[in-house]
Amino acid sequence: MNKLITNEKGFLNRRPFLLVNNSMKNSLIVLAVFILVLSPETNAQFTTEKIISLDTDGAKSIFSADLDGDGFMDVISASGFDDKIAWYKNLNAQGGFSKQIIIGLLDQTNAVHAADLDGDGDIDVIGVTFANDLVVWYENKDGLGNFGPQRVISDTGDAAFSAIAADLDGDGDMDVISGSVNDDTLAWYENLDGLGTFSSENIISIAGNARSLSAADIDNDGDIDLLETSSGDIIVGWYENLDGAGTFGTQNPIGIPPEPFSTISVFGVDIDGDGDIDVLTGAAGENNIAWYENLDGAGNFSDMKLISGVEFSVLSVYAADLDNDGDNDVIAAAFNDGFITFYENLDGLGTFGPQQIINDSAIGANSVFTADLDNDGDIDILSASQNDDTVSWYENQTILSVPDTALTTIVLHPNPSKNSVTISGVVPTLITHINLYDVKGNLLYTQKENTTQLDVSTFAKGIYFLELHTATGSVTKKLIKE
Repeated sequence: MNKLITNEKGFLNRRPFLLVNNSMKNSLIVLAVFILVLSPETNAQFTTEKIISLDTDGAKSIFSADLDGDGFMDVISASGFDDKIAWYKNLNAQGGFSKQIIIGLLDQTNAVHAADLDGDGDIDVIGVTFANDLVVWYENKDGLGNFGPQRVISDTGDAAFSAIAADLDGDGDMDVISGSVNDDTLAWYENLDGLGTFSSENIISIAGNARSLSAADIDNDGDIDLLETSSGDIIVGWYENLDGAGTFGTQNPIGIPPEPFSTISVFGVDIDGDGDIDVLTGAAGENNIAWYENLDGAGNFSDMKLISGVEFSVLSVYAADLDNDGDNDVIAAAFNDGFITFYENLDGLGTFGPQQIINDSAIGANSVFTADLDNDGDIDILSASQNDDTVSWYENQTILSVPDTALTTIVLHPNPSKNSVTISGVVPTLITHINLYDVKGNLLYTQKENTTQLDVSTFAKGIYFLELHTATGSVTKKLIKE
């Protein structure tokens, strides 16, 4: 599809952009639907695009969390041209979403994230503004999705680009990390009281055009390290949390790009199933999706392993188990192509299949994320595309290896549970192993003992999926932790 190139409504240092005004929007939507119908490459595992909203003028970022405490995953978006951070209530876990509910207005908002920042058990929202150098948060005042006014975490990051939350100092509350472009700064802000009062800027690095962030235990020492893309000399680097209290070492480079200003997105995830964190990247400059193997579990990485080099301008990558086979697959958003694509992890070791196009008309595809939006036990996909102002989702139609009805005698009790769960309806000696997943498809725990007891006391409140494997088959059951 040919792109009309113009400026980006005053955005600094940004990507090519198709300017869409209200008179053009309907025509573009019709054209997108027409192309989608004719495309021979769309992926049958996922449904065609299901539009959540067309009211996100310049949709930049997408996230999912249960904002109203009803057990259903809601959707959060940031849109840069109408300055909105907004959410969409999941009405029935069957694909129905509310109209846009505005959380706050933030000039040229660039990114959105969600976490419990004040320790009250519900999910708050973090926003980033590229124009006004702000990282802010909004308190979920009642756990039902009614948000308080903007609260500033930082106003020092010149052209703030991204922010995430993680417990960097090991004190049990969520701190905030930000990356800013014009001052090349990666920094974090300590949650001083667990109630959302944040410290001043703690600079981790000044490394060049800090863009995308990911938090994970890279070196398996029990604390949270950081991954960052910087579009200067280094494709991506990681920073060791030296003491578990937020004192970080210097940048450990992972890869060197063939050209500068290339890597936009990074995500830490176990690609090869060996229990340590590998690194997934998406590059706009050399147009590739790649991963780097954590060779020793201590943060020494392999050379680049190419997943795909066919997308044009990859701005977002993410990983989750999309086909319910126990390993992490990859999804990506390609801005200039308008593609949302999927790559299957064929062997669980990081050998990936060919490109499978989920949507080829997400005009200006900017962001992807995953969540079980319809509560059927598999992971669906979310996308935000800025040039058609669209937030969408794609239903995963994967058939679980054995449907819930195939092993009708299996029951979890108590369910909901606070501490331990008993699995009844199966002989313990027949159990081969048990996997526990969160609603995003992340494997949290594997139990290989022949027992019908599962300890869930250490897990946070929420919805989980227990995958029980036996000598005669397997089944997935929903588990609610109180």
